[in-house]
Parts: sequence; structure tokens; C-alpha cells
Amino acid sequence: MNENLVSLLGLVFLAFLIATASCWIDVAHTPLAAWVVFPAGAVLSFGTILWAKFRPDRAPDFLRRESRGMFENNGFCLAIKPRIEGRRFFCDVFFQNRFDAPRRARVTLQPGGGFWLHRAERPTLVIPVDCEAGAYGVVEIPLGIPGEHQGALHGMVLAVNVERTAGRGRKLRFKACDPVKPAKTPPPWSGVARTLGEIASAPIKMPRGASVLWSIPTGLDEYLDDSEPIRTRVLWRLGDPPTVHLDTFD
Repeated sequence: MNENLVSLLGLVFLAFLIATASCWIDVAHTPLAAWVVFPAGAVLSFGTILWAKFRPDRAPDFLRRESRGMFENNGFCLAIKPRIEGRRFFCDVFFQNRFDAPRRARVTLQPGGGFWLHRAERPTLVIPVDCEAGAYGVVEIPLGIPGEHQGALHGMVLAVNVERTAGRGRKLRFKACDPVKPAKTPPPWSGVARTLGEIASAPIKMPRGASVLWSIPTGLDEYLDDSEPIRTRVLWRLGDPPTVHLDTFD
């Protein structure tokens, strides 16, 4: 059920609840129909809300197991997490499709103050993701962190542009994520990035709202070459057993 409809049902429930309470205030002048309609409406609307909130998913919610800080646009859900391997910093973009129809997404991250840039003219990263129906996966992106930005907290503005390639599809998971807006200046859709240079982009006009905050340690590699490879891996597809390998990064 659409989240906006659930919110509307909440207002309907509140209205019926107030109407039921008003019946008790003026019992003598309350018609019999009101004693039936108002409580029944309250029970029905509240029951529908509970059903919408707690009905079982049709596919495993791997993304929710990975992170509580999740975002969504048009059925494409994602969580962005930092990872450290030795002296190397990784930006891992976990993603999962809420529908059984594919999505093409462009995840745009725009850090403040030149954070993580290995070239000053590249203040924005655009990460292309072709997500199969219901699929769960991860994009692993190595990044250089300039020394002046290490050992501090840094925030990044997030935008996600999503394209439906085969219609809306049937919803597989019902718990909503935090909404994220698309970039106001849409990034290009062509190609699948395989190197760091291919996901670096010119400045893009970003919306306000969604952001992520990372604590960056010291002692990390400061510069990476544009030829540095990135990996996009699908960890689960519709029809697979309802588990994924515990060691995501083996």
C-alpha cells in the first residue's frame, strides 16, 4: 500500500475516533447508526493500517539487515556505508529493488569542501546502477582522501535519479525507506562505470534533504588514479535462496 495512503488512513482513523468519543459526550441525542458507523470505521481503518505496516514481504529485505539508514526513490532503495581496508577507503553503495521490474539509477554524491577529491575539478560522483527485478547488490568504490580531510566528520548530499525500464512492477517489500529526491540537473544515463574516472563528474545541481555523515580516520591513501577499478556485484536475485554469503567482500 502506498505510504501516502497509509498516512491518509491515519487521519481517517483519528476522525472516526473523535466522532466515536463525541457519541459518548451526547449519548441521549446520538442516533443508533452513529454508534455502529463511527466505531466500525475506526476499527476498519486502524486494522488496515496494521495490515499495511506488518504484512510479510514477498522477498527478503537484505538491505534493512545491512543498514538502518536507507533511502528510496521510485522503488530503488540504497544504503551508503564507508569501509576501510588497510590504508584504502571504500564507499560501498548497497542497493535493492522493491519491485519485480528493473530500475536504472544514477546515485549522485556531492561532498562539501572538496572532501575525498583527487582532482579539484571533480566535486561530484555519479554512480550508475542497473538493478534487476527485486535484486540486491553492492557497488564498491575506492576513493582517495586528502590528508586535510582525514580525522574528521564529513557530510555528503545525496540524490538519486531512477528510470523504470519495464513498468512499475509488483511490490515485493513493504517497509518504506526515507525518500530521496533526484538531482535537479539529471546526470547522464549511458554506460556502466568500471573505473573511478568513469564515475567522476562535473558539478550537478543537487536537491536539499537527504545526506549521509561519515567519520573519516587518519592514515588513509590520499590519491587514487582514474584507472582504479570499481566493482558492481549482484548478491541476490529473485528465485535465489533467501540468504546471501555472510562475507560480502570475500
